[in-house]
Amino acid sequence: MPISFRETMNAAPIARLQWAVASMLTCVIILDGLDLQLASYSAPLLMRQWHLTKPGLSPLLAAAMIGMAVGALTGSWLSDRYGRRPTLIASVLSFGVMTLVCAGASGPRTFMLWRFLSGCGFGAAFPVATALMSEWMPRRATGKAISIMTLGFPIGAIGGAMAASWLLPHFGWRGCFATASIVCLVFTAVLLWKLPESPSYLILHGRQRETHALLARAWRGPIGDSREAFYLEQKQEGGERLLTRGNARVNTGLWLAVLGNSLATYAIAGWLTVILVGLNLPLTTALRGPMVFSFSAIFGTLATGWLLVRLGSRPVMVFLSTCSLIIAIGLSMVAFAIHPGSGLLPAIFIGLSLQGLCTGGLQASLYVLAANAYETNVRSRGIGAASLVGRVGTILSSFAGAAALAIAHAGGFFALTAALTTVVIAGLLIVDRHIPRFDAVPATQRRGFALVEKQT
Repeated sequence: MPISFRETMNAAPIARLQWAVASMLTCVIILDGLDLQLASYSAPLLMRQWHLTKPGLSPLLAAAMIGMAVGALTGSWLSDRYGRRPTLIASVLSFGVMTLVCAGASGPRTFMLWRFLSGCGFGAAFPVATALMSEWMPRRATGKAISIMTLGFPIGAIGGAMAASWLLPHFGWRGCFATASIVCLVFTAVLLWKLPESPSYLILHGRQRETHALLARAWRGPIGDSREAFYLEQKQEGGERLLTRGNARVNTGLWLAVLGNSLATYAIAGWLTVILVGLNLPLTTALRGPMVFSFSAIFGTLATGWLLVRLGSRPVMVFLSTCSLIIAIGLSMVAFAIHPGSGLLPAIFIGLSLQGLCTGGLQASLYVLAANAYETNVRSRGIGAASLVGRVGTILSSFAGAAALAIAHAGGFFALTAALTTVVIAGLLIVDRHIPRFDAVPATQRRGFALVEKQT
């Protein structure tokens, strides 16, 4: 009798191999975040060495972002076709090698080319890692695991800043890039040695013997009868392609929500210091705004991963986006009313902390939703397409924020974020494959998971 793989995974205790996979994938995203920010940390030295103006530096910084958009699509397609493990290892290897090549760049044009190719690796890593995480973790832990994994970006950025503060004065920007490359290449060897393939991918491609061996390795014993085949439940009707009628609602709704939230989140992150200085705050005080927003986003990410499992994605995400809308309207009203001596500045910081909780939680949960909304055969492509839309939102955020500030100052800026949040709410209501509430089954009532005892 065939064995349901998802029921088996959900009924089983979380094995050490699953924790190891989750740790390795989180480390990949940490390296991704670290390597992506290297050009920003090295910007003053690059400008000095190649006599660049700020407009001249912009293409060098944007090259990796453009590459990420390309990599999100190509990497996710390769992952669905050739496997999660080889694609992820190849992406880490590629941005490790290209970072080393960047260290030897002879001028701005070659540097920009190598950063674009590095960005292709950055872009491929996230959707593939997200798909692999969702296929290795039981449903009760998927939301928390992916939420924690997404924190790798800010952790990598913070760790990279700390390392760069010591490396740049001693070894210059070339030494900084070379060091980051070595770390990536060493970790590529770790992935080659330890990272397993997705069991869902193996089952989908009929590799039953490898699946049984892999799960026996995870839980230190064979599962059920090794002659019985695992099968994957097909609960959705999306078909074997991403762009089908069956996927229309989830594609449209998810992309709208990701675009709106990315635009709002990165517009705030990018322009907040400028806004607060424009409200007559000293620079040292204004810099606390992005810190408050970012730290709140981290807490929001962690809390949302916990809530998704217990309440389901629709109520949690609609509640967060509705709160975000109310907060953005409040911030807009305060910004229009504020003037020196008005005493409204604390309200701005309180609003930013609450806004960070909401947008940070939404940003992570959208990718958790993407990992659960698509079937195994298109999961990586679905996450990759959502990631691509998010990158487009990131790029557009700088222009949209600038236009809002030019037209209506800080009040208009926050009104724009409120309008973008309505797009998020609309998208979430369109999506027809939300994550249901998961009611944990007591260990004494678990079914579908049994180890065959070794004969002595």
